[in-house]
Amino acid sequence: MKFEKLSINSCCGAQSIIFILEKPASISTISHLASFHFNELSHFTKNGIIYMENDDCIITGTIGQNKLTLKFKNKDINHVISNIEHILKLHE
Repeated sequence: MKFEKLSINSCCGAQSIIFILEKPASISTISHLASFHFNELSHFTKNGIIYMENDDCIITGTIGQNKLTLKFKNKDINHVISNIEHILKLHE
């Protein structure tokens, strides 16, 4: 899938990445992320919200929208960003 990436810096030095997807996020997006060891929090999914996490980051968004937000849990953000970009490129 094609996407555009935007970086957001907060006043405390934390960084988030916004991925603007070419297609809206869907249940198949959740399944795709889960296949790469992201944990789905199903009570969010039942309410139309994407909330998935692994040891490195949290991905949030709304089912039916074309925006996903990536927040980091550790300092090795470049590695995390490149992994997420690779995962999104593989998603059809």
